[in-house]
Amino acid sequence: MSRFWWEKSATQKGIPWVAWDRMQFPKCQGGMGFKNLCKFNDALLARQAWRLVQYPNSVMAKLFKARYFKDSHILQASSKRYQSYGWSSLMVGINLLKQGSRFIIGNGKSVRLYEDHWLPTEPPRCATRMCNRQHLMVSDIIVATSTFQHWNLDTAQQLLNDEYFQLMLTIYLPQTKIEDTLVWPLEASGNYTVKSGYKREMMELGRQLPDLLPPRGDPVLKTKIWKLPIIPKLKHFLWRILTLALGTNTRLNTGGMSLDCLCSRCSDAPETVNHLFFLCPISVQTWRSNQVTLGFSARFTDDLENNMEYLLQLQSSSTLTMEQKLTPFWLLWKIWKSRNNLIFKNKIINPQRDGEYVTVEVRDWLEKTAQVSSTPRQIPLSPRWYPPMIPYYKCNFDAAYNPQTFHASAGWVIRDCYGVVHYWAMAFLGSAQSPLEAESKALLAAIQCAFALGYKNMIFEGDCLVLINSLTTGKGDFSIAMICNDIRHWGRKLGLLQFARVPREANVVAHMLATRCDPTVLFTSSSTFIPHWLTNVICNDYIRCA
Repeated sequence: MSRFWWEKSATQKGIPWVAWDRMQFPKCQGGMGFKNLCKFNDALLARQAWRLVQYPNSVMAKLFKARYFKDSHILQASSKRYQSYGWSSLMVGINLLKQGSRFIIGNGKSVRLYEDHWLPTEPPRCATRMCNRQHLMVSDIIVATSTFQHWNLDTAQQLLNDEYFQLMLTIYLPQTKIEDTLVWPLEASGNYTVKSGYKREMMELGRQLPDLLPPRGDPVLKTKIWKLPIIPKLKHFLWRILTLALGTNTRLNTGGMSLDCLCSRCSDAPETVNHLFFLCPISVQTWRSNQVTLGFSARFTDDLENNMEYLLQLQSSSTLTMEQKLTPFWLLWKIWKSRNNLIFKNKIINPQRDGEYVTVEVRDWLEKTAQVSSTPRQIPLSPRWYPPMIPYYKCNFDAAYNPQTFHASAGWVIRDCYGVVHYWAMAFLGSAQSPLEAESKALLAAIQCAFALGYKNMIFEGDCLVLINSLTTGKGDFSIAMICNDIRHWGRKLGLLQFARVPREANVVAHMLATRCDPTVLFTSSSTFIPHWLTNVICNDYIRCA
């Protein structure tokens, strides 16, 4: 593969300027993102193992279970003395799943306390053994009643060390009866994908080979290169410039060849990559001859990365046309071609002529890529609050999250079809692992409050798209799966129920309530009194919807 990438043709071998192991780094880290085929095959096998987890009642899953892990979970399976080739291959994928998956706690009855990964860490891990008791399950540190469940703090402190005890407290325990769920944390959906499995494999390889470094060059600049609207050939070429993976005279000398290091075009200075493209007098003439086309005066320094960053920053300029923004990259390619023509074909090309060729090529590229987008334009959400239709009540909710203390608070307001406020409240929610979890807990608190007050036929509006999608489409983030299960449980008690997403501008009342919540006061509410700092906002909503 390395020779295939670097060789010039089927008969001409090239020089491997960058080691293949370094080329396998992802593009965001400065590499080319080439696959390690062995690790990629492991990720594909893990996909097959994950299907056995997803579909335990399939014929294949039942066959493997009866033969290899009859009385245990697939993650507890091990190699057997007389195993089939298929099972030995699947064991590679199962071992990958063991490393990267973890359980979301439902009732804790199927998760082993000291053997299974259930703590929310990266990478996932199990608790360190603190006692000699065998067959301990997570359910052993949970107190469950007929109506709710909570952590048994006294037992947990005896069985877990301080670090894992604090991690345990951050885990949300659902109040409804639900089984534990195995998820893949590298995907928001919780489902395993080959892409994330391969990423996990390469992360583990990076830990095993800490001395293996990515190719030279700033990864941030390289990431910008891959996003340029230019032909792929030029993107690869710009990557090679930043990586110093070009056969300039100085690079050839460092590779063991005894050559004159002077520039092949000007013979005034050593031919480094930066000198060839930016400082060589012949190249400077090429830049100056295109100054009118470029729309700017090129001023380059002795630092290669600074010069490339200068050209990339032009992409955000509002005064330059697209042709002017892209021309510098074609000029770099033309300078390299002219240099090679001089060395190998003894052809001397006028810099002015190079500039003319570049202008034609850029315009031709822009004409070929000028296409009208066929993506339908999304209709933006209205920034106004609208009252519900009869017979619904509308409850707007929101959450405030402090990333320093991990504390969350909630606010919600219930209004009728005339915009009249029936009830408002704000509550301190305690700790949350993320803003998304805070939003989910805020909605759960609002639904429980509406049920306690006897409301029916409710519309719950919030400005969190991920949360609303999780409840309406079932495609959301696995981290709030248990909270969403509780939300649906309580929602079924309210009769007619809808969830809707609105922009922040239409959710101002709930947002103010959430941000004004005092952490020292657990709950504040009223059905008659409206604070003065909330009156104007409610009136504005009422006036705009009238």
